[in-house]
Amino acid sequence: SGIGLSLSREIMRMHGGSISATSRPGERTVFRLRF
Repeated sequence: SGIGLSLSREIMRMHGGSISATSRPGERTVFRLRF
């Protein structure tokens, strides 16, 4: 859900990481987690 992604992003940021996402309509969404 949107709130889960927002919370996950904030936790990653607090630990020096990041989350990003790219999406192609009708195809796929890719999430990248950087620790």
